[in-house]
Amino acid sequence: MSTFLRHEPCPNCGSSDGNAIFDDGHSYCFPCHWYEPGEQSIEDARKKWDGRDPQVQDTFLPQDFDFNIPQQGVDWLRKYGILQKEIINNRFGWSTEGIVLKNKNLRVSPLLVFPIYDEVGHLLMWQGRTFGTEGPKYITRGAKDVLHILGQHHESDTIILTEDLISAIKVSRVAPAMPIWGSYMSLELARRLSTRFKKAWLWLDMDKAQEAVKQATNASHIFERGCSCIRTTKDPKEYTTEEIDIYVTD
Repeated sequence: MSTFLRHEPCPNCGSSDGNAIFDDGHSYCFPCHWYEPGEQSIEDARKKWDGRDPQVQDTFLPQDFDFNIPQQGVDWLRKYGILQKEIINNRFGWSTEGIVLKNKNLRVSPLLVFPIYDEVGHLLMWQGRTFGTEGPKYITRGAKDVLHILGQHHESDTIILTEDLISAIKVSRVAPAMPIWGSYMSLELARRLSTRFKKAWLWLDMDKAQEAVKQATNASHIFERGCSCIRTTKDPKEYTTEEIDIYVTD
């Protein structure tokens, strides 16, 4: 086990003292969950997080959650250009057994798991991308109203809202972004975001474009500079960083 040494500014989010430095060279920022491996291998870095998180709103990771993602999951992430450091920093994992949907008496498995933590490392929620033949494409457990804002190191008063975490990660490379864990943005969510951002862009998948326009119109009065839509023929996660940069330039 490594030993904590000191707090330093975070190179990812800009926090003045949120980045914890340890004696083996690795560091972890509690505000933005940025992780930088030290001298250990990537496999050792993954072992730093064992998945045994305290219960929060009856939310637990799947019992067999593991940071060793098989090739099937890695290939899916690579298809969208997700980098190895992003997989580690966001603590993605895998569940072979998945979970049982009690209301349908159906086991959904396997799952690529995206856990979301608070600033002190407590599990708030998780979403799983299913790779089985039955059940929904995504499973979400926990507090969906979490403001999981990525890319806060960008100096911008504009937030880009996407349906899923992978899209938000891609967008956060060039601008602040946040997943809404689906296709619906409530007015309460808009109000909470308006205390931190003056402008919001709603970038949903193409099949939800018309709904996005309605939601943005309803929420436009809440933000100082309004709420608008980004309408594209592909999902946000399917674009390159360079293409995303063009779409989100305000």
